[in-house]
Formats: sequence, C-alpha cells, structure tokens
Amino acid sequence: MKKRIVYFDVLKVITCFMVIMIHVISRNWYVLDLKSNEFTFLTILDSICRCAVPIYLMISGAIFLNEDKNIKIKDMFRKYILNIFLIYLFWNMIYSILNIIVYGNKIINVKVLKDIFISTILGNGIFHLKFLVTIIGFYLCVPFVRCITKKENKNLLQYLIILLFIFTCTPSILTVFNINLKYPTLFTGFTLYFILGYYLNTFEINKKYRYIVYIIGLISLIITPILTINYSILNNIHSQRFFEYGSFNIYLYSASLFLLFKNIFNKKEETKLLNSLSKLYFGIYLIHGLVLGLLMKYNVFNLNMNLTIKVFFISLIVFIISLITSFILSKIPFVKRLIYVK
Repeated sequence: MKKRIVYFDVLKVITCFMVIMIHVISRNWYVLDLKSNEFTFLTILDSICRCAVPIYLMISGAIFLNEDKNIKIKDMFRKYILNIFLIYLFWNMIYSILNIIVYGNKIINVKVLKDIFISTILGNGIFHLKFLVTIIGFYLCVPFVRCITKKENKNLLQYLIILLFIFTCTPSILTVFNINLKYPTLFTGFTLYFILGYYLNTFEINKKYRYIVYIIGLISLIITPILTINYSILNNIHSQRFFEYGSFNIYLYSASLFLLFKNIFNKKEETKLLNSLSKLYFGIYLIHGLVLGLLMKYNVFNLNMNLTIKVFFISLIVFIISLITSFILSKIPFVKRLIYVK
C-alpha cells in the first residue's frame, strides 16, 4: 500500500476545523461594531483561518500534478470529475430540501424538486458547496497543466508562479494604496495555488530561503487583520477584501504554512487516528453547514459567554457532530461514495 503523506493529513484535519470556524465567525462578524473589541478579535481569528481553502487547493495540486501519479483522461472523468459532480448535486439537493422544510413554507413536490435540480445544475448551489465546482474545473485542466509541471521544468515553474502571483495579486496590492484596478486579472487565482502546491511539495527549498518564506508568511498573517480593520473602518463597511483568496497576503501566508508543515511533519510516521480523521475530512466539510444551520436555527448556542470563546466552542461542537455523522455515513456502502473524494 502506498505510504500516505503525513503532513497532507495533518493539514486536512486542521484546515477542516478552520473552515468551520470561518463559517461560525461569519454568523456574527457582519453585525459587529467596526470599532469594537469583538470585531477585532474575530477578524484576527478569521485571518488565521483564511489559509484553509488555499491549502486544500495546494494539496490537490501536489497530488494531481505529480508526474509519478499516472492519470488517464478517461479515469479523470470517470473517477474524479463524475464523483465530485454527483457529490455536488446530491448535497445541494439535500441542503435545498432541508432549507425549504426548516425555513420555508413550501410543500415538497415534483415541481419544487425540479426547480432545485435545475438551480443546482446552473451553479446556484449552497455557499460552501460551490467550492466543488472549482475542484471540477481544476480536474478538467489537470491533463493540460501536467504538461508543464515536470521536474525538469523547475525554472519554467518558478517563472509561471511569479507571473501568476503578479497578475492575480496586483489588485489587492493596489487596494492597500487606495487604487482600484478597473480591468480583470489575466489568470485565475486558484491556478496559482494548484501549481504552488505541486512546486513546494516536489522541490526542496534551501533552509535559508525557507526561513525567509516563514517570516514573509508571518508578516502577511499579521497585516491581514490590520488591513481588514482599517479598510472596513475607512469605507464604513464590513469588508473582506483582504480575506479573498486572490489577495497577496493570503497567498503568502498560505504558502508559508504549507511549507512549514511539510518540513515539520514530512518525516513523521502516520498514525491510525490521523489516517482515519483525514479520510473523514471531506464528509465533515460537506455536512458541517447543515449541522451549523440547524443548531443556530433552534438557538442551541444562545449562550451567555465571551464571543471569542463562544466561536471556539460552537466550532468544536459542530466539528465533533459532523465528524461522528461522517463516520457513521462512511460505514454505509452506497452513502460512503457521497462523502468521500477519491
């Protein structure tokens, strides 16, 4: 059996919890006074967690762009693209139906189900499930990108990463100086994460340069809440401009954390617990929105406690319930395919 990459598993579990925290924070963040301590604390927490999706994309790039992984185009469609699409369709239907039952006053009939199905196909999915469409897009591009991501193309990859960073991150850099870019960027930001993940996983970075990357990443993390708070107060809005995955600070922070975990855990031996948790992370991601929505709907967390502590507490409870649910579903043969990404 092929040995698992331990730092991938560690990052999957940690970033899965971070995603839950982001969604819990968002329930409160937009209604807080911009100059309040609570807004500052939650913005700092949110900033720390914003590496979650980028790191998942980097892991995907490291796996699927690895030239040692033999992937035929027909297998790409049959094993991966079709699998993700069915998961996206199924869970969007489940969420939409439950939203109608819990929040709406409609009767579930054939017409309603048809409307939900069409809406899902057109991309009007539940907020966190739309990310699956991005993954499908990446899978479609894998055969082309793999033509470039080869070990002998190291210099070309370095050039491409720099080019993608410049074009993708220019708008967010200019925003710091109150300059708004009026034309679209030439490259999609997610592409950079995929290629960067492959590069950092494949090539060893000199110790001296690693520490430089760590310092840049730490600085990027520190300035994220500062920029977010200042920009929000300046424009009198709850702005997530510097939380966006195409922002220069998020790129630098995410890349440095990915590299840090690689060098800490790369030589560690895998454990059964970590192995099991990492296999359930995708199910947790799919289910957590449902768990959080139902708990908030019925005021389960209407607790009188410090908001920051409350966010941690709710996130932990949602994580545990989602983990248990995902574990139970993983034991059901047919359902297992709908919570597990290959």
